[in-house]
Amino acid sequence: MLSLVRGQSDDHAKAEALSKALAEEVLPLTLGEQELVRETWTMLESNLADNGIALYLRLFEIAPEAKGLFAFSEDEENPLHKDPTMRLHATEVLRSLGLAACRIGQSMRIGGVLENLGRRHVDYGATLEVYSVTKEAFLWVVERALEENSCPEVLTAWSKAYDNLANAMKRGHQAVVEERRRAAPRNGSPARPPRSSPRKLRPFSKLGLNKLRSFGDRITSEKGRTWHGATQYAAATMGTSNV
Repeated sequence: MLSLVRGQSDDHAKAEALSKALAEEVLPLTLGEQELVRETWTMLESNLADNGIALYLRLFEIAPEAKGLFAFSEDEENPLHKDPTMRLHATEVLRSLGLAACRIGQSMRIGGVLENLGRRHVDYGATLEVYSVTKEAFLWVVERALEENSCPEVLTAWSKAYDNLANAMKRGHQAVVEERRRAAPRNGSPARPPRSSPRKLRPFSKLGLNKLRSFGDRITSEKGRTWHGATQYAAATMGTSNV
C-alpha cells in the first residue's frame, strides 16, 4: 500500500534514498508530442470544472489516504463534487497543471517554480508516491475527457509531459531532504524535524483565484506573443491558498 502522507516516524535516510531513486530525469517530449499536448489541452480546458473534480475523485478512489493532505471535509449532505469552493479549487489546479505541462522544458523559470512547489509540499506532509498516484488519476481523466480523440500516442505525450512536470517538483523535494540531512547533528537526529502536524493543502482563497484568472486571461497563442507570467504564477500557486 502506498504511503501518501508522511508519518511522524518516517525514517530520514530512507526518505532521502527514495527521493534520489524517484527524482530521475525523464525523456523530453518530441515536437510532435508537444503539439499533441497543446492540441488536446484545448479539449480538456473546455470543461475544467468537471475534469478537475474528476481528477480529485479518481485520486481519492485510488488512494483514499490522500484526503489526509487536504483541509476539507465532506459528508452525505455536502458531497465533494458539489462543493463550490472545491470545484473552484479543482478547476484552477487542473488549469495550472495543464498550462505548466504545455510549457515545461521550454522555460527554465517554469522548472524553478515547480521545484519550489515541490519543496513546499514536503511540509504539507506529501511523500513522493503522491506524484505517481496523481499521474494515474490524471491520465484517467485525459482518456475519459478526450473520448474518441484519445489514443496511445496522445496518452504517451501527456504521460511524458506529466513526468517532466512532476520530476521538477521531485527535485525540489529531494533538495529539502538533502538540506535537512546535512543540517542534522552527528547523532543522526534531524536539526529541523518534519512537522508533527503537517500543514494542509487548502482550496484557493478568493484573492488567489482572482489573481490566477487575471494572469490566465493574459495567456495568448504562440504566434509572436508571450505568456507573460501566467504559467509561472499558476504553478507557484497550485494547491495553495496563501497568495
